[in-house]
Amino acid sequence: MSPSCHLFLGLLIAAAWIVPADCQADAADGPEPGSPYTYLFDTGATAAEPLPAAVVAAKKGWKVLAEDDTSHKFAGDTVLLNDRLVLVLRAKAAGAELYAQGPSGPVRRAAIVPVCAGGGSAKLSAVRILENNPGAVMVEATFQTAASAARLTFRLTTGQVILELRPGEGAEKVRIEAPSRYVAVPDCFGDDMIFAADRVAGPRLRLPAENFLLHFVDSGGGRTTLKVVPQGCLLMCVWPSSRQQATALVSGEGAQRVFQGSEIDCAAGKSLWVAALEGPAIWHQQAVAPVQAPQDLVLDWKPPFPAKWRATLAGAPRIGPSWYFRSADDGQEAALATGERSPCCLEAQRAVFQVQPAAPGIAPREPQSLVVYPIDRSRTTPLATFCPIDVLRATLGVGPCQYILQTEGLASDANPTPDSVMTWVEKQFDKKRDKQSRDEMREMLDQMVAHVDHAQQRIGQYAALARDVRVICQGPFGAGLQTPPGRDGSVRRPATTLDGVAARAAESLRPTLDDLDRKLSEAAVTVPPAQRARKLADEVLGLIGKKDPAAECRRLGLELRRLGAVQDRGLASGRMAARWLRQQALMMAEQDRQNADLAGKIEGRIEQALPRK
Repeated sequence: MSPSCHLFLGLLIAAAWIVPADCQADAADGPEPGSPYTYLFDTGATAAEPLPAAVVAAKKGWKVLAEDDTSHKFAGDTVLLNDRLVLVLRAKAAGAELYAQGPSGPVRRAAIVPVCAGGGSAKLSAVRILENNPGAVMVEATFQTAASAARLTFRLTTGQVILELRPGEGAEKVRIEAPSRYVAVPDCFGDDMIFAADRVAGPRLRLPAENFLLHFVDSGGGRTTLKVVPQGCLLMCVWPSSRQQATALVSGEGAQRVFQGSEIDCAAGKSLWVAALEGPAIWHQQAVAPVQAPQDLVLDWKPPFPAKWRATLAGAPRIGPSWYFRSADDGQEAALATGERSPCCLEAQRAVFQVQPAAPGIAPREPQSLVVYPIDRSRTTPLATFCPIDVLRATLGVGPCQYILQTEGLASDANPTPDSVMTWVEKQFDKKRDKQSRDEMREMLDQMVAHVDHAQQRIGQYAALARDVRVICQGPFGAGLQTPPGRDGSVRRPATTLDGVAARAAESLRPTLDDLDRKLSEAAVTVPPAQRARKLADEVLGLIGKKDPAAECRRLGLELRRLGAVQDRGLASGRMAARWLRQQALMMAEQDRQNADLAGKIEGRIEQALPRK
């Protein structure tokens, strides 16, 4: 059973046991504590300021609307509620306030504000009920400016940590106001990008996010005592189209700079989603100082629940590096399957990060922060606990593997990745069905080899992109961006050179291009991957009919999975770097119009390299 099926089953069981039958029959009796069902409230009064958490928890004087009542006229503020989230729409407010239900009660985590196409400050002017039952509540809110109006629909469903937003007429963007020190653009196969607010210049930062981002809200600083664990929140924003842009908003000075939130473009007829993943120590950050020799850093934190925990070094705006935490007993097989050995380890109730010195000839990095958070569930993650990938599955309907295949144009009904194919093949050998399945096995292995070849072609296209951007950026300011030779030994030369402002802007792209070259070189191999996959596939076929072939099949499967993991990492790294280069180019043009021509050439080349979903 898939993780998402486990979650759904868990919610059904919870609903059956927690909510009494009489409460299901008469919603006007009020919500049963712990009930995952949804409710609509009229507070009976209008508040001039965001409601204190204690008021939200008490619900004093609030009226719960009867099930299926969609004609109610609100005398006070509007409240949507389930056991995980509370959304408050205050009359004359600029947006809605989102509260997450913590162990000590609701905590205000964000404000959700529509940005009108005509600009100007908007205020809530009307609320219309569209749906009102124990499974879902939905209201349409109209926000009025002096010159225009914007509509934004809010929908909350049973037992979910996800709020759905449906932008309507007049809504150009949605602004999620959630003060935080870090914003992340995660990547399950490559390295994440985690931005620290105090390292960002200017009031706006274009993010290289295609469909989702994370705000790290509150907490994160480790345990204050053994008994007191700070409450934290991962606020996740998801949208369906890679053409929708996301921008982080920054304010403050020096070390006091913070991300005030983010703005996401609206697309006609498309929903956006905001999820609040709440919990003690759900994320953690800890300073990491440069070292002269490898050194173990024991974190002032341990995982509050089992999951696939992720760690990323955050400093100056750059991609990664990122790792998954491994268990002390994972062994070499896990490292081989993923293609890397992680310096992050969970052992004896401790979380350990092995700090590495800078490579010879490279200046030690300045102090950085190690940011830790859960990205996906493991087999032992509690059913009622949500991770970012759960949100991705629930909103976009894909997991990590399907997501990278779709974004790279490699998706198909067969999904012939090395891991998927070899999982099926190994089952045939385990069940002694290898002879009966010979033809189907051959066909699937052929599809796998074709997939590996296609993936490597995409990696080669990212390598070509890096070379072409260096050509565009070459100038008299030095040889730092000179184009590495192509596979045929040729070197492309620019038709013109850059000087002045444009040259300095081009130089700012060098760290991203260097990172991309380094990561793609890790995906390069002496033997072409398709040739290697063909040889291994033929060896698998040669096992058919032999005595006790299962163990040898698993060994060959491990090699094929490692090949696939290296390709996945190369694809993810190439795509993240291309997106970040694009956003850097756009910001170059925004900061100085003298860079517009250079930025346009870079953006045009990147548009050619990034397939659209």
